[in-house]
Amino acid sequence: MKFSSIRYLLREGFRNLWQNRFMAVASIGVLVSCLLLTGGAYLIFANIDHIFDWVYEQNVVVAFADADCTEEEITQLEEKIKSITNVASVEHRSKDQLLEEMADSMPGAIFEDLKEDNPLQDAFIIAFSDLSKFDATLMQIQEIPHVEDVKNNAELAGQLTKI
Repeated sequence: MKFSSIRYLLREGFRNLWQNRFMAVASIGVLVSCLLLTGGAYLIFANIDHIFDWVYEQNVVVAFADADCTEEEITQLEEKIKSITNVASVEHRSKDQLLEEMADSMPGAIFEDLKEDNPLQDAFIIAFSDLSKFDATLMQIQEIPHVEDVKNNAELAGQLTKI
């Protein structure tokens, strides 16, 4: 294409825009409103998706080991929990770590006396891969020897599975 042809087409395009100002403004307005609606819908969808991912990650189970478990039994317990098929991750927190976290979250000398005779238990924070298998996986965790108690939020898991 020759330079003179490009120059002619640009000149004619701008001349037509000037002669049909109302239609040019109307078409630009329609395009802007369509882009705003599409962008706004995408932002709403992305935020909802992000919120669901965050809530899904917050749904964890905490399993407490027996108070008289040795370090070797704690290690074996962690391996048994990791071997369950629906378990995505397991994080072990010793009773000393839990006491430190509690002391950090609540200022004061109330926890100083507990450091010598810690009443807390070792805990395992467990995240699941598939919440639709929540109850079956929870039963498997509860059946493991040396698991004293399991705290969970089955109601939230059920609602997320329905959604």
